[in-house]
Amino acid sequence: MVSLKAFGASRPCRHIPDVPDLADVAVGACGKRDHLFFRNNPDHSRIFVFFNGEIPAHLLGQGPTFQRWTWASDFSNPVLCVSDASVDGRDDLQIGWYVADRDGGTFDDLMDLVEDVCTRTVGKNAEIVCVGSSAGGFAALMAACRNRCDGAVVFNPQVDIMRYRERAISRFMARFCPDMGDSSGQWGDRTSLIESIPRYSARAKIVYWQNTDDHFHFRNHCKNFRDAVARLPAEIQKNVSFNFYTDPVAGHNPPTKERFLAAIERAYPGATNGRPQTSVGVRFARLVRQLLRSPVADRLSAERAMLSPSDLEIS
Repeated sequence: MVSLKAFGASRPCRHIPDVPDLADVAVGACGKRDHLFFRNNPDHSRIFVFFNGEIPAHLLGQGPTFQRWTWASDFSNPVLCVSDASVDGRDDLQIGWYVADRDGGTFDDLMDLVEDVCTRTVGKNAEIVCVGSSAGGFAALMAACRNRCDGAVVFNPQVDIMRYRERAISRFMARFCPDMGDSSGQWGDRTSLIESIPRYSARAKIVYWQNTDDHFHFRNHCKNFRDAVARLPAEIQKNVSFNFYTDPVAGHNPPTKERFLAAIERAYPGATNGRPQTSVGVRFARLVRQLLRSPVADRLSAERAMLSPSDLEIS
């Protein structure tokens, strides 16, 4: 049995010895160090691939972590959760952006495995849609920019690892810099979506969600990616949509389950089982947001208006 973890909660899960056997189970985990979790929902027209963001320190060293794995039951399509094999608890690395693993595997090697799992479980004609927030959003966008998936839905992602928190960058560089080389030209496209996006051929539909109250990512990542997309040919730009919401309470934190599923359903109608029941926590967060709001706080700045042509918000 494998212990699945989500923000400290654990649940045993059946270990599946080989990838082909996943197609015959409802729920199972397999892969190198059990870093793949699969839920076999009925509609095999597409499969959603979830990538992790930063792993809380108290979960390091406790085996693979699959963020949002409990939400897979709210989907009508199968869900594959991928734990970042580089965040293995052997040091203090909490965020690896799926760039590499200890065995020298690259992101492209990981996507080879993901594509193989998807083909064996749902068939080669199924759409592959990658999903993530923060570092998980970086991985989902990287898959899209490298034309390794058919769609990506991301929330508040980093687009350049070197423009993140200094401590996280230092830990990342200490682990991976020797493998990448000393010159940024040798590995820039592995750590920067701005460097990778020229590869983008518009195979994947990209749906980019940004909380404008996550000021750091709004200014340092979202705007840079938007500018990079604007330099692409017009026919390719059409496959990328930018959507904005305001949530001063959440900031950079992942979206609520309700917002997350609503965004997925908006991009892929029928992908979820319906609107989830609003939890007490969500209702409390809404109340706090209402108390914090004022005419001044609600007014979009000129900077937001420039970047947010539609100012979309899921509520």
